[in-house]
Amino acid sequence: MKIFLDTNILLDIFLERGDFLEDALSILQLGIDKNVELSASPLTFATCHYILQKERNKREATEILRALKPFVTMTTMDEAQGCKALYSNMPDFEDMLQLESAFAANCDMIITRNKKHFPKEPVTVLTPSEFWEFYGS
Repeated sequence: MKIFLDTNILLDIFLERGDFLEDALSILQLGIDKNVELSASPLTFATCHYILQKERNKREATEILRALKPFVTMTTMDEAQGCKALYSNMPDFEDMLQLESAFAANCDMIITRNKKHFPKEPVTVLTPSEFWEFYGS
């Protein structure tokens, strides 16, 4: 199973966001244990780096993402994906970039805490709790 992690899932881990931390860490652990393949876009890495360097510093932000990288494949983001997102009728451009990147990488699903900006296809979009319901069955 190939899972695309939206930015908010990784930020839940890095910023230790209370109510969301356990689910996010458990999903990451599945990737570390090689039970699933985890992916994220370059945009996710860039956004996480930006936020982490404000919370800590640039060096620590880079070290955190380097430690994550062996367990999370970085997807591509190219002109075709950018144009599809730009010309879609969906309300959130950044989420459409994520969706296009996940689709191009043949991800089975996107895990996010913000489903409302994603269309229902071409990639299944689940919250962490919905993922655990799915994964457990």
